[in-house]
Amino acid sequence: MKIQILRKRENFLKIFQKSISVFFSKKYPHSSYVNVEYVINDYLNIAYPSKINRNDLIDLVSEFKYHPKVYRRILQSAYTFLAIRWPLEAVTSSESVVISMPSSAKYRWVFVPGNHSIRAVDLDKNRCFVFLKFGFNNKFIKSDANIRLKYKWLKAPAVLRQEDDWYEEQKVVGVSWNRLPSVDLRKKTIIDVQNQLLKLYQKTVVNVPMKDYVSQLCDNILSILGVSFSSLSNKEKYIISNFVAELRLLLGSYSNDVNIDLVSTHGDLQPGNIMCSKDDFWIIDWEYSDQRSIFYDALVFDLECRFPSGLSVRFNKKINELGNIEGYLEWTGQPLNNNRSYYFSVFFLEDLLLRMCEVSTDSIQIKSEILSDYLAELLIIQDMLIAKH
Repeated sequence: MKIQILRKRENFLKIFQKSISVFFSKKYPHSSYVNVEYVINDYLNIAYPSKINRNDLIDLVSEFKYHPKVYRRILQSAYTFLAIRWPLEAVTSSESVVISMPSSAKYRWVFVPGNHSIRAVDLDKNRCFVFLKFGFNNKFIKSDANIRLKYKWLKAPAVLRQEDDWYEEQKVVGVSWNRLPSVDLRKKTIIDVQNQLLKLYQKTVVNVPMKDYVSQLCDNILSILGVSFSSLSNKEKYIISNFVAELRLLLGSYSNDVNIDLVSTHGDLQPGNIMCSKDDFWIIDWEYSDQRSIFYDALVFDLECRFPSGLSVRFNKKINELGNIEGYLEWTGQPLNNNRSYYFSVFFLEDLLLRMCEVSTDSIQIKSEILSDYLAELLIIQDMLIAKH
């Protein structure tokens, strides 16, 4: 998540500085400290020491060079090079801040802020530390590390050490999957990613009564709505509660014998979370990993669910074509077809719950603004799900 978005939803600078201070107090409790000036670039999503050799930043900002249009690629490559160098840096940087750094790390650490955590890149030791943002729930940072520690064969940055609110991981360098220049390479990589997830699903699958799972989802959504979303408008609260009521009724009409497969999922499978080098790839950002229905990751990716605008249009197109698609999402180990269209309803309940959990912390100040586009799409999707049934 880019810094410019973080600034809109939270007190970015206060949280950023406090998070670093808390992390260092735990990681280096007996170290001497020195004040270091850091430069923050919102567009490149990076905070770096003002005295660092700018060539050391090339790998960390290289993904921003790419654009499918040639002229934009030239412009973005020029910006990426010049924006971290004098004199343009004085214009492109958002601000400078002073951070109290352990002496051993004073000029060679770079920070990359994220959704619930901050990644500190130690350039000397070629490793990363990922630590919790102050005021945020450590559930996500624990999930991110736990699944990689449990399934060490996953193609993901290796977790080298885990503590309560931070972990150390392997540093990987590359570009996101959608920025790979070759169509053939993108096809090969996505197949490799799917095979990795298929292996995870096969090792974690459990078959449960659909009604029991749906009841749990609905109860969890209503619970978090009551506890953490008082700032939503009455209309927004109604959209959520009515969506839950309608889908509980819809899915409750199925036979008690209907079971669904639940698996360990990535939770945020999108192009930006597939990091690629010239000859390798890594699935990154496992913070939303959890047990969900078997098609969850596949639908997030195929429906481009992390981009709410137009989601209902993309979903409508997919369900209208479903009867003509042979083996839809069969890379998961089983196809999704009209006979099991109830998985769509389960998916949107799961996705709504995740989106609400994602912004439930008090530190996020604009919950309504963050959820508004998604809820508008959900209102349309609700009618589609009922009609499909």
